[in-house]
Amino acid sequence: MVETPYYHISKVNRNGQIFLPRIPYAAKGAGLPEEGTIKRICCSPELDGCLKSSGSCKYHNAKIITNQDIFKNKYVYDAEITKETWICSPTLLKCVGAIQIITVSDAKNYKSKLSNGKFYHFYCNDYEFKWIDLSLIKQRYSKFYKKELPSVII
Repeated sequence: MVETPYYHISKVNRNGQIFLPRIPYAAKGAGLPEEGTIKRICCSPELDGCLKSSGSCKYHNAKIITNQDIFKNKYVYDAEITKETWICSPTLLKCVGAIQIITVSDAKNYKSKLSNGKFYHFYCNDYEFKWIDLSLIKQRYSKFYKKELPSVII
């Protein structure tokens, strides 16, 4: 059983739903140098890591590909910055709250060495956010979200 809490950010409240691993859009043809064959749920031990690469995951006996493995195998170009970890098993999600982005910093320039030996330059922002009351979001967005409630406002 995995003990480390990992976060997964979604614009939709998926509380109590089983989330199935998939190949993310960024790996399917968005032009980013990401591994494109391993189905996964992208998570990070830090909310800031989720925001930089873009609910809380509760899981039991999940197959995990650690950040160290992702970085070592150069699966994702920004893994060192985001601390991205992959859960590769169907996973029960538990919404732990909602955040509101307050400020976004100017993008910082990073570079990462890819598996082909070339360097990939990318930009990443830092985010300041605050936790907000879910009931206030429900009131504000109830006319738009009849069945689902956004768990992250960006």
